[in-house]
Amino acid sequence: MPTIYVRLDPRKLDNPDTDLRYALPDLIQEESCGEVKDDGYDYVGDVPYLLLFMKAEEAERGLLWVLSVLEHDTT
Repeated sequence: MPTIYVRLDPRKLDNPDTDLRYALPDLIQEESCGEVKDDGYDYVGDVPYLLLFMKAEEAERGLLWVLSVLEHDTT
């Protein structure tokens, strides 16, 4: 199953709340009706960046779901 990585830079977020590491994958999984699933997170780099791991049976379709949530959800 392919992995989709989402890297978030906390310096560019209005509210870099650490709960985002749970809330965003949950929202993506919910919006995609389970097509994209949470597969964990890590902190990487000097900043540190929040790296979310998401799994999807079809990488391209999963990526479309991830991008849709990131572009359109304002909660």
